[in-house]
Amino acid sequence: MKKTGKNGRPSEFLEEAEEILASLGKDLLKLERAFKSGTIKPALVNSIFRSAHTLKGISGIFDIGDMILLCHALEDQLDAVRLGRVTLTDHLIDSVMQAHALLERMASSGSEVDYSSELTVVVSSLQKNAVSKKALIDDLKLNKKLPKSLTEYEENRLAHNLRDGREIFTVEVMLPVTSFDTEYELLSDLIDSQGELIATLPGKAQGEDATECLGLELLIGSAMEAGALKETINESFKCSVSLLFSRLDVSGEEIISGEGTHKHQYPGDHETLRSPINTMRVDITKLDSVMSIIGDFGLMKSTLSRIAREVKLDQPYSAFAIELSRLERHMERKFNELRDSLLDIRMVKVAQLFGRYETLLSRLSRKTKKEIKMVTEGVDTELDKLMVEELTDPIMHIIRNIVDHGIELPSKREELGKERVGTITLKASQKGNRVVLEVTDDGEGIDIESVKMKAVSMGLVTKEYVRNLSETAALDLLFLPGLTTRHSAGEVSGRGVGLDVVKENVARLSGVIEVVTGKGVGTSFILTIPITLAIIPVIIVEDSGEKYALPLNNVTEVITVSPGDVFVEEEAEVIRAAGRTIPYIRLSTFMTGTPGRVSPLLHGIIAGSAEHRLCIASERIIEQIDVVIKPVSNVIKVPGIAGAADLGIGGDEGIVLVLDVGGIAEAAGRDKKGLYPEILHIGETVAEGSHS
Repeated sequence: MKKTGKNGRPSEFLEEAEEILASLGKDLLKLERAFKSGTIKPALVNSIFRSAHTLKGISGIFDIGDMILLCHALEDQLDAVRLGRVTLTDHLIDSVMQAHALLERMASSGSEVDYSSELTVVVSSLQKNAVSKKALIDDLKLNKKLPKSLTEYEENRLAHNLRDGREIFTVEVMLPVTSFDTEYELLSDLIDSQGELIATLPGKAQGEDATECLGLELLIGSAMEAGALKETINESFKCSVSLLFSRLDVSGEEIISGEGTHKHQYPGDHETLRSPINTMRVDITKLDSVMSIIGDFGLMKSTLSRIAREVKLDQPYSAFAIELSRLERHMERKFNELRDSLLDIRMVKVAQLFGRYETLLSRLSRKTKKEIKMVTEGVDTELDKLMVEELTDPIMHIIRNIVDHGIELPSKREELGKERVGTITLKASQKGNRVVLEVTDDGEGIDIESVKMKAVSMGLVTKEYVRNLSETAALDLLFLPGLTTRHSAGEVSGRGVGLDVVKENVARLSGVIEVVTGKGVGTSFILTIPITLAIIPVIIVEDSGEKYALPLNNVTEVITVSPGDVFVEEEAEVIRAAGRTIPYIRLSTFMTGTPGRVSPLLHGIIAGSAEHRLCIASERIIEQIDVVIKPVSNVIKVPGIAGAADLGIGGDEGIVLVLDVGGIAEAAGRDKKGLYPEILHIGETVAEGSHS
């Protein structure tokens, strides 16, 4: 049975398509920049053409009809451009980028989505903006024979080199069979630095080394003289150089088509089927399965540790206790090595995430008539692959809002004394076991008073609530569902869906999001998230007879709380800790909606970060262990729950809920803020794929 992804597409197709579309997107950005600077390299157009051709091929294998049609239309125009039959224009580049964007949506969506109308528009745009022209080779009158073995593309490149004032040389060279790939790549780079490698044709190996080498005849376009070109190449490779077409050879005579002197040789005796690539793709679900096993191994390790402690207390000097203690320490080391190794396999560089937004930003710039560049920092920072996928859409929503609301039009930026081109900076950095992602612009900033008034006018909050709001609390209004400062929806944003989705998705990853803004200076969206949620250390707590797991990466300190330490401020319970006032929540009260058991002393766990700290009180802190988080059923949507963990080994039988500090803080404050009601009561919750 073929495996399928979340959208029903075959997983093999999704893996291939994702890589091809990512490469295609990067090349299209290079093409756009090269077109503006007037320095388009043929190899770049070829790369884009090959990507479209390859994507059409795999779409055909999996019979994805709409993608086959679009790839075919895209391939036709790109082929015409590379052969010199169509002029590359700004409008054609725009149409190609539209086709790329549609291909991305087609690949990521299910087969049930109908793209027929949009497909017709994009194909029509490609054809409309393809301005035909006569092939340049037809306009040149060459008084020498063209090699018959040249392809139409190679003839076109030869003609362009002559038109641009270069001369055409043939270079004969021999390369060792054992290192052919490496040597040929070095030779190609050397030639490209001196001109253009137009064609590579089989040559004849001669001399003593003939049996150990492959002969090549290269067609090169260069502005250098033959002697200087030979001297340059001979510094690294032994070769002979001869002039094929001079600038003076472009005359009024007709092209004479000759048989050519190139005898094709096929070095089949030296071919190999071994792959030079030492990497392989692994389905992330397989890693999840192994991670689940490691989680069970961690529970067994915790059980062994508990038994070792009990035996040591009962028989401190027995040989059995000493050996058990030694075994427990050894298992601890090996478990940590195994866990860290698997986590390392799941890690990818943030560059993989940031690279997805270059083509998006280019399309948005065109739609909004704004000039915007993207700057990245900390691209080598590593993050769990699943975290990268979960963050892709939230950051996309942020960028859309920045382009539409934050960055000014070029004319307005010049009036304000700014550069015409706005800048969006994507920055990543690691802080302990968390990663901080910042999306910053140098636009006009956020008008906080305007946000307050809009929230009130839309009935999302009351006038009394916004009257004395701090700047941080006022900026939190941006994440209310339905809030938009636009009067009407546009192509880029303005529908009131976006930032609320961002906050929801970030909270689901046990992360927090903050906004920092300055009038006329710009805005920063700061996302702080765990490096991974695959397997995390938690502390198991108990309150009113129920056990819960609290991620340790959220915990800053643990204090003892007595009833006298809790007081009411602005209709909410708070405590004083570390010289500041912190919101206070009794865990059992929050989870069940009923008062917890009266206790003279409670454990107060200070969790969260910056302005989002919260004191969560419980009766007992049981232990610290590593767990694998599993999602709770989609039917059950409860604030403050990140997932569930199975503690079925070692006495703590059953499933415990893994808490989300940010979700608890937000849900607990909603009644006070007068926003919208939440159901806080939790019935029986069962993790997907687990047994209670």
